[in-house]
Amino acid sequence: MVKVVNMLTKTEDVINTCQEETINDIRDRYIEYNAHGKSYTWKALINDEFFPLDMDKTLEQNNVPDESEKFSSIGIDEDYYIPTLHIYFNDDLTYA
Repeated sequence: MVKVVNMLTKTEDVINTCQEETINDIRDRYIEYNAHGKSYTWKALINDEFFPLDMDKTLEQNNVPDESEKFSSIGIDEDYYIPTLHIYFNDDLTYA
């Protein structure tokens, strides 16, 4: 699972993903929640800094690890920790 936080509207959506999915794949499924999903820059907090994600890479390739097994192994509910992607609206006039 991955949480997508829209920094414009402050809404959060949780999407089930596969490890093989690229950020583009996740974004394509996010369109169900936000028709303007392609008008956003996708970022993740890595080492205390927000970095733009490479849309052609997976979460892991973008240094956004799946730590659900680690949390599960120490008895913490897997829903407690969900990787978060932050999306920032680009005023690109795709919808006039």
